[in-house]
Amino acid sequence: MRRELPADRARGMNEMLAARVLAFPWIADARTVYLYASVRGEADTWGLLEYFLSAGIRAALPRVEGREMSFFYVERSEDLEPGAYGIPEPRAGCVRADEVKAVMLVPGVAFSPDGGRLGYGGGFYDRFLAREPEHFTVGLGYGFQILEHMKTEPFDISMDLVATPEQVYDCHEMRNDRNDIQKTV
Repeated sequence: MRRELPADRARGMNEMLAARVLAFPWIADARTVYLYASVRGEADTWGLLEYFLSAGIRAALPRVEGREMSFFYVERSEDLEPGAYGIPEPRAGCVRADEVKAVMLVPGVAFSPDGGRLGYGGGFYDRFLAREPEHFTVGLGYGFQILEHMKTEPFDISMDLVATPEQVYDCHEMRNDRNDIQKTV
């Protein structure tokens, strides 16, 4: 569905999503944001990257290193080059990011309102977040990527928020509501 979006509709949805993300108070106060370089119809992050860099907010993007992923600071979009799976990654020489509590914008194939995330199957984000669990995670996607129920595995890391152009899901609130309902049944 992402790939079938007409360019003008995708552009409008990405502008709405970026405005929603930039309206979050914790973005205005951020010193660093971890994010991804969007590819293949993912919710666009290139405009967000340019905004962060121009606003003096440090941007860190992932580089795959074997079975692991690490984040590195970039100072401009030209610091990225094709990497694993054809995804733009920070070039050699970029400094390893060290903000273990930074906000992290996370891609996904699908999300659930309670923070479940279906990735691409490599487990890179789950392993990274298991090593650095204090990041505040925000899954980015389009409304059609939200699934009401999603089966997750014990090693899957849940998002703190999920943002679409239409809505923001407070996943902690949704998990608490679900737990309250399950306790009464």
